[in-house]
Amino acid sequence: MPTKYIETNIDLVNYTNEHESIDLDKDKDKDLDKNKDLDKDKQVTTNNDSNTLLDFFCNYSFYLFIIYSFFLLISGIVLITVTILYDYSNNKFWINQLLKYVLVCIIQYGMALLVKYKNAKVNYTRKVIHISYFLLPQLLDIILLHYTKNKLTEFWNLWIILVLLIIMSEHIRDKISVINTMFMAVDRPEDKPYTLIWFSSQIITSLIVLLPFSVYFSKIDEIGLIFIPILINALADGLAEPIGIKFGKHKYKTKGCLSNKEYERSYEGSLCVFTVSLIIICSYYNYMDFNQFLFCSLTIPLLITFTEAFSPHTWDSPLLFLVSCSLLSISTFLN
Repeated sequence: MPTKYIETNIDLVNYTNEHESIDLDKDKDKDLDKNKDLDKDKQVTTNNDSNTLLDFFCNYSFYLFIIYSFFLLISGIVLITVTILYDYSNNKFWINQLLKYVLVCIIQYGMALLVKYKNAKVNYTRKVIHISYFLLPQLLDIILLHYTKNKLTEFWNLWIILVLLIIMSEHIRDKISVINTMFMAVDRPEDKPYTLIWFSSQIITSLIVLLPFSVYFSKIDEIGLIFIPILINALADGLAEPIGIKFGKHKYKTKGCLSNKEYERSYEGSLCVFTVSLIIICSYYNYMDFNQFLFCSLTIPLLITFTEAFSPHTWDSPLLFLVSCSLLSISTFLN
């Protein structure tokens, strides 16, 4: 074979290899640029969804658990001491507390079994538990085991609920299978890993808002009014979610409590809040005088609907209680 031919072929091979390596380098550069762009997108997403305070609670949950437990221990000792000093021995109160929270625990465990074995939606079981936390105590207080409310009984009431909530923390439920099962009834997938933070803070704040109004309505002998905000939370807000899931075609967005993450709500769900709230107020027609009824009918359904629409995800109950109880308190001066 001629030498010139061999040299020409070698040159062609070298030329081809050089160009292939250049093309490969270019492809690598393009891939690197794409990866950089993806990294930028990830960084933007991470920054947009950053939940600094919520992440702090999660990262330091054990230390917060210890502090919270210490607070409960000290406050429990103080309550026991004050109860003994004031010789508070109302047996009805303690029977009331025992019965109501045994019932609440049974309901929560039952709902958890439905989630675990029947694939029930946590969105629904959570609402049932939410209703039981507020409706059962009031029914027992007024109908079955009525007792005289005062500051001490309300502090005990709150303390017991704080104990129940800490029992559901991961540091306890991971060691007790029954508690872990019960937690399944409130652990919505979209709320993870902040479920307990949102659930417990909502319950505690709602009770802090509700208890003073309950005492006020009791003192003016209109304790029946306390069921209006409870029914609004239980039925109006409670039905809004399943209605929104089933029929909600027109969506709007709201953010989570202390979070930048967005969650969807629907105008159909908001209409449900307005309609059910109005029905609840109308059912109290014979309980109120005309001025009070007119004021509540014109203000509560509308303002409750806007409150539910603009309140943070998982944290609408305290605001609904605050708005409805405040308006009801104002209405008592119109009698």
